[in-house]
Amino acid sequence: MARQSIDIGSNANDGTGDTLRAAMSKTEGNFVELYGVTLDNEITISDNNIVANRSNDNINIIPAGTGVVTVPELTIDNNINITDNVIRTTQSNSDLELDVAGSGSVKIDSIKIKDNTISTFESNADLELSANGSGTVMLNGLKFPTSDGTVGQVLRTDGVGNLSFATVATGSFTHISNTDGTASLTGSAIANLDSFSASTYRSAKYSVSMFDTTNARSGLTDIFVTHDGSNAYITSTGITSTGTDMATFTADINSGDVRIRAVLASGDGTVFKFSKVLFLA
Repeated sequence: MARQSIDIGSNANDGTGDTLRAAMSKTEGNFVELYGVTLDNEITISDNNIVANRSNDNINIIPAGTGVVTVPELTIDNNINITDNVIRTTQSNSDLELDVAGSGSVKIDSIKIKDNTISTFESNADLELSANGSGTVMLNGLKFPTSDGTVGQVLRTDGVGNLSFATVATGSFTHISNTDGTASLTGSAIANLDSFSASTYRSAKYSVSMFDTTNARSGLTDIFVTHDGSNAYITSTGITSTGTDMATFTADINSGDVRIRAVLASGDGTVFKFSKVLFLA
């Protein structure tokens, strides 16, 4: 309904214009229109409700030019509330879900979220998780430290979900020395595999892995060595991929060192990798 104008006459109290009843009737009609406004027969404004009159119609709020639609606080579907820069659910224990159509993904700044994958858009960019203030990053119930450890340290849990950097205990031995080494031998002549001080150590145990790089043969042998200060004694046992020995091992004492020596069965290049336990004299 169009706004009803009240005819106030030409001059005061000259008997022209609307009667008092007619004027008040127009006033009432205008107020009724204000309390239940219908715009262009498509939108009705009543109380605090804006309602579309046509079936399945959308309600669009469109500003002009560079203008924006300003809403101090907004609740959507009686569950999603937007206030300032916070989006929250209003129903107890309700999830806040972001869903896309088809093959689309959720994009936030330079981060993409699709299915159960979070990735970056920028080439070679790190994906960083950073907490605020004294907060920590928590993944699957585990709280990560807020600063780096020192060289060689590892992450350790306290059993209740807190991770921290700690130094790995290597153990302290009083009567043995535990090390490893490698050697590459070729040809059929006898050659040294390893040696140790005869005055410092009485015996040794070697675990030796062998690989013939020419014939692709492999083997694993345990070697036991001891000495009496003058002579060295050795025995070995092991397994090879061909069932035949890949090398013959001997031991002697030379210039105060016990030498573990080998003669290759094939004469082809063979790589030895070993761990050894040396027992103090």
